[in-house]
Amino acid sequence: MPYVNGQYMVTPQATVNVNDSALLAPASAPGYGLLLIGPATDGEPQTAITLSSPSQAVNVLKGGDLLQGVLNAFNPSNEVEGPGSITVIRPEQATQSTVTVDNATGGTAAMDLTTTSYGAESILSKVQITAGAPGYNVTMGTDFTGPGGQTYSPSSDQDIALSVLSIYYSGTGTSPTYTVSDTGLVLTATTSDIGGTITFTSTMTVQQLVNQINALAGWNATVLDPNTTDLVQALFDNVATAAAVGTTSATATTLYANVTAVVRWINAVGTFFTAVRQANAASLITSSSYLYAAGGTTPTAANSDWQNAYTLAQSLTGIDIVCPVIGSASIWTMNDAHCHYMSSLGQPRRGYVGDVTGQTVAQEITNAQALNSNRTSLVWPGSKGVDYNGNATTFASYIVAAQVAGMRSGAQIPGKITATSLVSQGLETTLSPAQVAQLNAAGIASLKNSQTGNVELSWDRTTWLQTTAYDKVENLTGMALDIVATALNGVLKQFVGQPVTASLLGHIKGEMLAELNNFYQLGFLSAAPASSAITLSANGQVVSGSANVQVIVPGNYIVVTLNATAFAA
Repeated sequence: MPYVNGQYMVTPQATVNVNDSALLAPASAPGYGLLLIGPATDGEPQTAITLSSPSQAVNVLKGGDLLQGVLNAFNPSNEVEGPGSITVIRPEQATQSTVTVDNATGGTAAMDLTTTSYGAESILSKVQITAGAPGYNVTMGTDFTGPGGQTYSPSSDQDIALSVLSIYYSGTGTSPTYTVSDTGLVLTATTSDIGGTITFTSTMTVQQLVNQINALAGWNATVLDPNTTDLVQALFDNVATAAAVGTTSATATTLYANVTAVVRWINAVGTFFTAVRQANAASLITSSSYLYAAGGTTPTAANSDWQNAYTLAQSLTGIDIVCPVIGSASIWTMNDAHCHYMSSLGQPRRGYVGDVTGQTVAQEITNAQALNSNRTSLVWPGSKGVDYNGNATTFASYIVAAQVAGMRSGAQIPGKITATSLVSQGLETTLSPAQVAQLNAAGIASLKNSQTGNVELSWDRTTWLQTTAYDKVENLTGMALDIVATALNGVLKQFVGQPVTASLLGHIKGEMLAELNNFYQLGFLSAAPASSAITLSANGQVVSGSANVQVIVPGNYIVVTLNATAFAA
């Protein structure tokens, strides 16, 4: 009896099953991931951070060219939406600031604080600790003024304390005392019921400690900690010398962990500082004045820092467009090499780059000739607008490159951005139609003033000049072909290692046809693929073949003849 489609067949029969998987509506076109790399005022360096909104970008980056590039990329055009999210990497090795809070009883450290900010602005982070009832009152904040005069509300709480346990002595001895440290508890009483020493293990909990205290003759303890599984090692406010213990339940002595409570509160808030309790912490020095952090720096990123950022970018997935927010030819070359390398791994990427302000047509043509890459577009000139502080400014073309990259990411495929307007208040340099044509012919994605008075991208092209192949010159065509080829590669991988048979070849052909047809419906291909356009053959372990596809090509030149005639009655 055969077992077919999940059931045993007993009676000879014919059965028709329906597979409707091919009738599913085509998936929407995938988004095109954008990565911007550049200097910022804040944000953890050499770390990929995904930003989903302009407000988040302001709060994380706080300033710098990277922030401006992100804001322009999120709002690139009135015709094309920006990307849903942008990944950023800050290359410069900015450092955090720190502040140490000493024990109130003497100059040893009780708690170390490290700013959540990275860079020179982190020295404006501050903390104030005053006496609470019980515990401490803590306020954290910063004097930093962010984009547009933004200030940052402090975080504060009152009476931060942690009562761990209460203890009293009811035995026959006299003058009971306790000494508690990070590693143990010593209980003493004169004459009799002398108590003992309890050594804290790394797994001992508050409840277990109370149990051990209660096992000592004359000693009584009760858990006060809401979390009975708190570990006691390095928990308590240290009492390094014998302190008196109450002798009745009404006069029981409380053992605190107030320093630990402050550390936990700071880390739970998650803004301004992270905290670490230091060994043998006993108390926190209090003052009505703020303690300011120190030590944070923002060095200029070296080429090696940029290279480290690109090495990190190799591990990222879902990235299609990479833009360095800097006007540096050496970094453009690095960006281009990254795009080519990732494309060789089956993760195709394209780059948009731009220069500093004040350049000339001749200088930019030279820059484009040096790049001459089918994966890098050089955007020029800069444009005028309003920066993140609300000031009128002229954006360098490396900021505009980020804006154009945002257009390309948001427009997706087959959305066009050639002849699409940018959010702009004018060009850095007024260009004549002849100069625009000269720049485009030289491989530059130039901006121009449109007939309606807008600033628009005249041509979304690469710097490639060696051939006129559409996929190497036109970003629209090249990205469409990149996506189709990458998807087909994913389809074919599932067949690697399977026995080569005629059935396998038919299965491969069917999957390829379905995938290509899906991309036709999504707009990546200009014609539906035919079964006859796919050929496959096998020779030993090698399955080879080809597929003819009509990939989309932008209609950049539309010429219409208007046949005019004179009036005749």
